[in-house]
Parts: sequence; C-alpha cells; structure tokens
Amino acid sequence: MEPVGVSGAVCAPLTGCDAYFLALEELMGSAGQGAPVGLTVLELESAPCLDTLADAARRVSMSHPLLHARVERRGWMRPACWVSEPPWDGCALPVLAHGVVESMDGFCEELLATDAEHFFELHLVESEEQFALIARWRHVLFDGRGAELMLREIAAFAADPERPARPVASWGEPMNSAGTLFSNWRQARPFLSRWNE
Repeated sequence: MEPVGVSGAVCAPLTGCDAYFLALEELMGSAGQGAPVGLTVLELESAPCLDTLADAARRVSMSHPLLHARVERRGWMRPACWVSEPPWDGCALPVLAHGVVESMDGFCEELLATDAEHFFELHLVESEEQFALIARWRHVLFDGRGAELMLREIAAFAADPERPARPVASWGEPMNSAGTLFSNWRQARPFLSRWNE
C-alpha cells in the first residue's frame, strides 16, 4: 500500500489491536508493571553526527502524523480514533545523547523500566567498548518490524539532507465495523477478567 499525502487533521479509527495495547498499557501502569515497550539496539563502529541524526529525526517526525496523535472519542457511542492535527513539528521523535554509560545492559534495563513519553525515541550512548543507537518504541504503534522500518526511514532522511518532510498516511485500508457495544464487551471480558484476578 502506497502512503498518501496528508494536509489537514487526521482522524483514524482505532483497530482492535490498538485498543488491546492501550488497555494493556493502562492495566500494566496501574499495577506498577511498566509498559509494553521494546528496544532495538544498533551497535555502531563510531559515533554518528548528532546534528545530522537530529535533523533526519525532525523531518521524519514531521512526515508521520501518527507520531503526534492522541486517542479521542468524538461522541459517547462513537468508536475512539487516533487524532492528529497540524502543524506537526519535529518534537515527536527525540534524539537523546547520553554520553558514556557504565553498562549497556543496565542502560537498556533502565529504558525498559521507565515510561516512554513518545511513541518512538532514539538514545545515543557509548560504553568503553562501543557506541550504540537505541530505539525505544511503544507497542501501541510499533512492532519490531515497524521499528526497523522507522530506523530505515530515518537513515534515508539522514542520507539525503535535502529531502523535505512530507506528511503521509498509510492507514488507507478499509476498517472493519467496530461492532456493537455488547459484542465488544463480550470479546474484551476474558482479557479483563484475567488481568483483574
């Protein structure tokens, strides 16, 4: 599916998977169990140019409106939607330089144990042996393959400093009906019962 350009506000309905991960985030957070986040660690031979990386991340951030989205329900009986309104800026995909860390594994454990403010973040760290670029991503929008594709997108923007940001949508597939309130409750009940035990 080829992404299409976006010029105005975005409103995309939540899928069942989206609702599942948002519910999981809320349940895990309320129980003090962290959040469903993942890390992708790239070991580097040398430190990348921070300015080039930050500029590429800024343009990628401006190109993907869902990185700026929030969940909103527009009406009591209407399904929840991802809502993202322009202007989109470069702050949704931060690049954070941490310098030298004692242990790469310890740093990764710390990233997994703390809340992720953004859907996708880049952390540049170094230890005595190596440099690493660590992408932290929230499962509500990304899986491992999606995180790899986002890193490729950032690399493509970094390789072409003249490439402009272009907001795109990739959710053009028709959505299934949200179903009735009762059928949705019946499907969610086993999950909620299991987590509330």
